[in-house]
Amino acid sequence: GTTTDAPTLTLTGDASVNEGEAASYTLTLSEAPTADFTVTIVVAHKTTEDGDVTPVTRDVVIAAGTTSTDFTVDTLDDSLNESADDDVFTVSVNATAGGDFEAQPTAPAAVETTINDGTTTDAPTLTLTGDASVNEGEAASYTLTLSEA
Repeated sequence: GTTTDAPTLTLTGDASVNEGEAASYTLTLSEAPTADFTVTIVVAHKTTEDGDVTPVTRDVVIAAGTTSTDFTVDTLDDSLNESADDDVFTVSVNATAGGDFEAQPTAPAAVETTINDGTTTDAPTLTLTGDASVNEGEAASYTLTLSEA
């Protein structure tokens, strides 16, 4: 009879990443393919928006003779002060091809990654400088400075 054994494909990755940095992911096969194995990855919004991460479908290759490959997803620093629980995106396997396996593996579960706002530098600072004292009847001079336009 024909065997339909398929290798196991797993997807692991960062549970969280700081805004503006790249999240790292690894695709692993239970056995090395004898030909290049292509995995179609989908990066999608869960509660993120286009200013947080760019949704994309792209191919990642596990080379013949190897069992894993790493890839990254860049996050964007949107300069907005946000709560961390609002920014979650998913990375999932949409399709697989190649590898010379008798059967393609089942797609693994998606990985959810939370973007941590990470810094308080997202909020602009307002600075007031000026005369500490002024003679009665004269004008005091003050400057109001905003850290970003």
